[in-house]
Amino acid sequence: MGAILCGLLIAASGQMRVKGSTAVLACVLCGLFLVGYGLSRWFLLSVAIAVGSGVAFMIYDVMIFTLAQVTVPFARRDQSMGLLTQTFGLNPIGSTLTGALAQFASLPAALFLSGGIVVVYSLVVLAPKCQFWDRSRSSPNVTVKSESRMHARR
Repeated sequence: MGAILCGLLIAASGQMRVKGSTAVLACVLCGLFLVGYGLSRWFLLSVAIAVGSGVAFMIYDVMIFTLAQVTVPFARRDQSMGLLTQTFGLNPIGSTLTGALAQFASLPAALFLSGGIVVVYSLVVLAPKCQFWDRSRSSPNVTVKSESRMHARR
């Protein structure tokens, strides 16, 4: 529910200037929602956290795909998008590890640890890249013009 509503909202909002900061914030929120979901004991709170998690995941996915297209040179864009898409195949590995941890500890502990790892990764690995991403070309028209010039030269 949250992902669908957020996808429509992002599509309607137009151009964002701080894509990098938005992606990092969304990633931190994803981790915090996992932690909250692991700690939640009330059904309605869990539903609200699930909706918030869908919103955060959608924002993160849209911003990362947009940044990959905007910051990578046209000649390498197909390779970078292929690599980025391939990372979605790693989701079952994380799910399997979280499930194994839940078997030995508990599901709340596994979700708490998984969310903590996401938050630490966001702050240690992604946050230092915010300034570069926020300064990247923000207008999609620039990319379209440069692409058409590259095709005209061939």
